[in-house]
Amino acid sequence: MTEQKRTGRPAITHGPTSQHVADNVRRVRERRGLTIYELAELLKTNGRPIAASAIAKMERRERQVNTDDLTALAAALDVSPVALLLPLEDDWRKQVDVTGAGVLRAADAWDWMTGRRPLRETDTAALEYALFGLPAGRRAARQHPLGHAAQNLLATVEYLVQSAGAVVEGGDDHFPDYVDHVRHDLARLTAELDRVERERQEMEALVKDVPRGE
Repeated sequence: MTEQKRTGRPAITHGPTSQHVADNVRRVRERRGLTIYELAELLKTNGRPIAASAIAKMERRERQVNTDDLTALAAALDVSPVALLLPLEDDWRKQVDVTGAGVLRAADAWDWMTGRRPLRETDTAALEYALFGLPAGRRAARQHPLGHAAQNLLATVEYLVQSAGAVVEGGDDHFPDYVDHVRHDLARLTAELDRVERERQEMEALVKDVPRGE
């Protein structure tokens, strides 16, 4: 009888996002002044016990972090799961490597993971992103003209703030353009808000005019 060779388990492959998680767990834990033992106690109290030795291995990328671990760590550290998945960097001039998505602008990676916009821009990407990835209430707010105007304003304000910092560093000359964009988007948001208010007042007037049954 021929002796069959036993094959061991395949080696664990760590992608760039696992490195971000390892770095961020340590970063947030230390910023909150927690030891690995104190974090382990918090996790136990929250119903997802992870030993201190396992946390240390996670921070050294010697132990994989599954989705339940990630959620529990984020809850114990009181941050969004996204804060563990990406570097704490959203400068549009910087890039970040994301497992399965490749190298992205840091700002684009954060926008994607926080549900603000799709990973790739196509003719139908924004609609499909909202349809498949957002609950009904958030999807309706996103697709409403007022919500769309608010999103545009937020995006331009972020660019303006980053550009202001870059001007101080002597690295950006687009600040006046961003100021104009913010003013334009603010005016559009105000106009949409006024329109919604008018529609509400008209609807209330119609309801008052409807005869009520005795």
